[in-house]
Amino acid sequence: MSEFILQTVNLTKEYKGVPVLNNVNIHVPRGSIYGLIGANGAGKSTLLRIFTGSVLPTQGYIAINDKTEYTDIEKERKKIGSIIESPTLYTYMSARDNMIARCKLLGIDNYRERSEEVLASVGLEGVGKKKVKNFSLGMKQRLALALSLLENPEILILDEPTNGLDPMGIAQLRNLLKKMNDEGVTILISSHILAELSKLATHYGILNGGNLIKEVVGTDIEGSERNLIEITFNDLLMLSQAISLLKPLFAADGLALKDNNVIQLRLSQTQTKDEIVDLLTNNGISYVSVAFAKGNIEEYLIKVINGGGGENA
Repeated sequence: MSEFILQTVNLTKEYKGVPVLNNVNIHVPRGSIYGLIGANGAGKSTLLRIFTGSVLPTQGYIAINDKTEYTDIEKERKKIGSIIESPTLYTYMSARDNMIARCKLLGIDNYRERSEEVLASVGLEGVGKKKVKNFSLGMKQRLALALSLLENPEILILDEPTNGLDPMGIAQLRNLLKKMNDEGVTILISSHILAELSKLATHYGILNGGNLIKEVVGTDIEGSERNLIEITFNDLLMLSQAISLLKPLFAADGLALKDNNVIQLRLSQTQTKDEIVDLLTNNGISYVSVAFAKGNIEEYLIKVINGGGGENA
């Protein structure tokens, strides 16, 4: 079995002759949280709809669990749970009744037990007979997630699931998704909130204008700023002395103060982290840590789309 649970091969989708996706070859590793990122109109939602079967490709094909034939694909889609756009909920019913109705539709026999089990897994076990129309947006998202989990999916596909959620709702959803991933569910998620996505995703696919610009592992983004180091201090006197010592060695934009106790240095091609450490030590300047800065996903995305590092990994 391939290491990739979802793939596309030369996938193209056109509307009235205009390409929305153009020869996209995507590879979602089994057990990953794969973040699909790109501007509005990049083709993210269309790609997700093709995986779930609500949109057909113009050219190319998809593979789910290595299956590519239509009849096999339809069987594999039963292993997918999804939330695309606004979830379909019966707002005049309770969460439990929504779950039971979906269970009956899916032919799940032990529908009462299964409904209670899944509601508890998303933190909605205590809502009683409260009607969905009186739920907060975060509660509705959790109910939609519960509905998508009824058949124990191997794969979860989510399109902008944090839209409209407040910070607490976003944090609750993030924790739920991490829990599901820890339990073996592969998650394909699109989001325009890159800072939030970076707390979840293990892999990324970058779409721009219908083209897949690059696929990248999350740890590669975190380690992308190998010329940027951060020196953390807990003594303001040491911090001041370090600035005086280092400032002559760097251009105007090569040294910056961050968070009042961190010096950020952009190294030239001839400078190394070890040299900076030796310089501080030899001058009696103590510090808490010296480390390479973590790459910023937003800066990385802009760099890739503008042509820096755009080759597909």
